[in-house]
Amino acid sequence: KKNIICYNPRKSSIFFESFIKFNNDFKFIPLINMNLNELVNVLSKSKIYMDFGFHPGQDRLPREAAILKNCIITNREGSASIHDDLPISKEFKFDEKNENFSKIRIKVKKIFDSFSEESKRFNYYRKFLNLQEGRFINQISRYFN
Repeated sequence: KKNIICYNPRKSSIFFESFIKFNNDFKFIPLINMNLNELVNVLSKSKIYMDFGFHPGQDRLPREAAILKNCIITNREGSASIHDDLPISKEFKFDEKNENFSKIRIKVKKIFDSFSEESKRFNYYRKFLNLQEGRFINQISRYFN
């Protein structure tokens, strides 16, 4: 894993664009115009997936990034504020306020410097994602029985 932050530029907020400008010493890779193999390759190398867009529901990219052993840093917008939709520690969720730039930067550096320890903090989320298909099938079968 490398000290890389991936993000979806289609969902980026003005806040996140400013964060990128003020942290140009970090390597940010926008996940755009990539096929599935390219996407998996980049997420397999990166340590962080950041998502500061609106969350209308459980998004695909944060889930895929987590499965590929990325730490997730997000805001508290929409479904990201709901623990059942994005069950990660609150310390990885930030309000989109400029005064949080330094807190987010500290969290990024901690992940970069102690990745193996910080990554373990997402084991519950990864397990949650791996069990999600089975839960969905059970819910559907209960509904139709």
